[in-house]
Amino acid sequence: MVDPIRLEAASNRFRAFFDELHHIFLERDDVLLQLALALLAREHLLVTGPPGTAKSQLASAVLGRILDEETGEPSLYARQIGESTVQTDLIGPIDFKTLMETGRTEHFTDEGMLGAVHAFLDEIFDGRDMLLRSALNVLHEREVKQGGTVKRGRIECALMTTNRYIADVLEGARETLLAFVDRIAFVSFVPRGFADPSRLALVLRRHVGGSSRALLESMLSVQDLDALQHAADEVHVSDPVCDGLATLLERFDRELNAAVRADPAFVPTRYISTRTAVRSGRVLRAAVMADKILHNPKRSLEVLPSDFKWLRLHLLLSGPTPDQTEALLGRESDPNERRQIEIVRTERSIFESCLAQMPPIHVKPRPTVVEKKAAPAEGGNKKKRKSEPPPPEDKPRGMLDQAVASRDATRLLSVMRELGAQARAGSIEPERAGALVKEATTALTTLVVRRGIDAAAGGGQKPIGEVVKELSRLGAEVDDGTAGTRALARWLRGRALVMVDEAAGHAAGASSTDLVASILDDGTEAQKRARARIDALEALYELRRELLAEGAVHETGEEKAWQRAVAAAEDDIAILLDISLRIVVTSALKSAPSRRLAEVLAAIAPELDRLDVMAARLQKVRGAPSTLKEKVTGPRLGALIEAVFKGFDARDRPALVREVEGLVAVLVKAGLARAIAPEAFLGWAAEALLRGDVAPQAREGKKHDYDGYRKLRAAEQRVSSAYTLAEIALVVASDAVREAPSPAEATAAIASATAKLPEALRGRVVAGDLARIGRALDYLERFWQDLEGASGGAEARLREIVQSRFFDVLWDDSALTRFSLEARNVAEVFPAHVAEIDVVRRRIDALDERTRVAVTELFRRRSDAEWEKALRAGDA
Repeated sequence: MVDPIRLEAASNRFRAFFDELHHIFLERDDVLLQLALALLAREHLLVTGPPGTAKSQLASAVLGRILDEETGEPSLYARQIGESTVQTDLIGPIDFKTLMETGRTEHFTDEGMLGAVHAFLDEIFDGRDMLLRSALNVLHEREVKQGGTVKRGRIECALMTTNRYIADVLEGARETLLAFVDRIAFVSFVPRGFADPSRLALVLRRHVGGSSRALLESMLSVQDLDALQHAADEVHVSDPVCDGLATLLERFDRELNAAVRADPAFVPTRYISTRTAVRSGRVLRAAVMADKILHNPKRSLEVLPSDFKWLRLHLLLSGPTPDQTEALLGRESDPNERRQIEIVRTERSIFESCLAQMPPIHVKPRPTVVEKKAAPAEGGNKKKRKSEPPPPEDKPRGMLDQAVASRDATRLLSVMRELGAQARAGSIEPERAGALVKEATTALTTLVVRRGIDAAAGGGQKPIGEVVKELSRLGAEVDDGTAGTRALARWLRGRALVMVDEAAGHAAGASSTDLVASILDDGTEAQKRARARIDALEALYELRRELLAEGAVHETGEEKAWQRAVAAAEDDIAILLDISLRIVVTSALKSAPSRRLAEVLAAIAPELDRLDVMAARLQKVRGAPSTLKEKVTGPRLGALIEAVFKGFDARDRPALVREVEGLVAVLVKAGLARAIAPEAFLGWAAEALLRGDVAPQAREGKKHDYDGYRKLRAAEQRVSSAYTLAEIALVVASDAVREAPSPAEATAAIASATAKLPEALRGRVVAGDLARIGRALDYLERFWQDLEGASGGAEARLREIVQSRFFDVLWDDSALTRFSLEARNVAEVFPAHVAEIDVVRRRIDALDERTRVAVTELFRRRSDAEWEKALRAGDA
């Protein structure tokens, strides 16, 4: 027996879950009902149709939001099927240890489809025939045979999709694929367009309009479905219903075969096998449970002849309604699409004809607890009718008029139920009862709309929360389980939801005292006002959560309004908390004259803890991480850290990197790792580097030699500003660098960080690094120019060059190579300045070419002279 409390909660969540899906996925009613039945009956669903019809999105919206309460995650196996998909992809990888030790092939089934409760198989017919045969047993038996053992799986419901038309699929390999489709309880077709063209604009407003996609908030759990499935298993199927089902299936099978004989182009989606007949009973049980949850909560858990209409979702290729089908055919030109729509129409016509020709099925309802309790009351009414004269003929009219005049929704609903009871008892003609119920329904609708409009107009002088609660209570009163009243209740709750979001979006909890606190610099009052704003948001959040639990959905499609409202409130709260932070920091700076960041942060730690608490509260109501702490502290800490940078000795560049690492560590410890943007750190570091980058004085009029070059280089920075900034970027933009999939993309992430620096600042850094390389090149060019101008023969000049140690610099010290690599590093860090950097690199290449050609020529001339001497000596 299912726990009734758990069952009621699961039913409410199931109803809200699918109500929300119907609101988002327009003209998809059949496939959503099939999904509901598949989940309740533990069966599978195949969704067919051309690309771009949101089949995969639907799968994600359903299976991705059914969570396992034990893990908090979906129990979902998802796989894109293709030519390369093999059996182990579905069943699980082979246990090679067992294979090597025993020769038996076993699989780790927990890692395959059997290891999850739900599965999503995209493009199922793109797999090879052997793969489909392997999937047959897994889908139908929910197990895999491994030698003498059988491993049972958790799989309950698989949702499969294909971009191919099912008629084309079955024609291509009917015997194999019909057996595959026969193991799938539900097959649906999603046309490529909407029957109602205005639906496309509504879809765009919900999915594209505003700041983001439409929001799906309702959740289900695997355990919810377990409770509902157990309740469905207990649904009673009587013998007369079984006999009637056999008659319907036999007649439907006969008519399908007749349709094939009459039109060879007609390809039925199914054939009626024994498996189909047995499964139809399970589908009927699930249909009773779905009807009770979604439409008729007061019905008994017993299959009735009227439930046979649900079987069309199982026996047919489901899709658009008859009206939608005609509208689609009226404008569809693609022959394949037209053929599939016509098959949908033909199968539905055959089914409805068979259903209409069914002989009466007499089912004696089982007695229920509710009926036993109600029996004495019926007896009492009979006694009353015996002891009292019959009511006057206008009593129903008077009863209705009084209820309408009362403007009481509960009283109107009571009258509607009473009129129905009197019609069933024969006290009033059914036609007259129907007319009076229609009047009552109109009055109830008018009452509900008036209440909703009154609420939308502000609810008079009542607080918004009280008005929302009244609308919620009215929705509960109106909802008696019928489709009409449920629509009214949903509209009321949706209107209440809009009110909550409107209230949140217009400074909920704000007061003119907020302005007073700002003017007077009252930190205590500012904190009090910030807490009041959060209190107001939390109260609205609780109202909103209750409405969503009751199945409320936005009537305007503004599903992101709440998130935007909380984000705006967070900005307002940050302004209030900035006041109290400034007062605390002022006091901290007075008590910490050295103004070291660690000392200041330690002094304001209690204020930072309060920010953490408020941020956690905002995160709960927002449903997303709060950036309150960063918004409050970032702009203010920035000025403090900038002052710290001004005190750094940037001439020692490795020490500067260590100082930045220390600063970041302090911020991380205080929970402010994201309070300062990476580009802010890089900007302050760049300014510090430029202050420490002082050019040495030029040596005018002196001879250019090896010692002079060494003195010049000793006076220069040996580490470029670009390299130092790259190291700092690794520290302050570590997330972007760490997440880069390759070193090249990590380098690009560093360049992306430096690109956010002001253009003028980037230019000064690049100019400074290129000027340092340029000064060294100037010296080497003049050094070489002096050597080139020397007189004498080749050997004398070579001796002079060797003695000058010029090539000790170029070749032994690899000076030009170092300069070229340094220029390349500057280009990688600042790629926007590559044109300026290429000018310097061309100078480096030109000096290398000039010196190499000259020395080669001197060596050649000396060698020629030596050969000439050698040959003369031989002649002598």
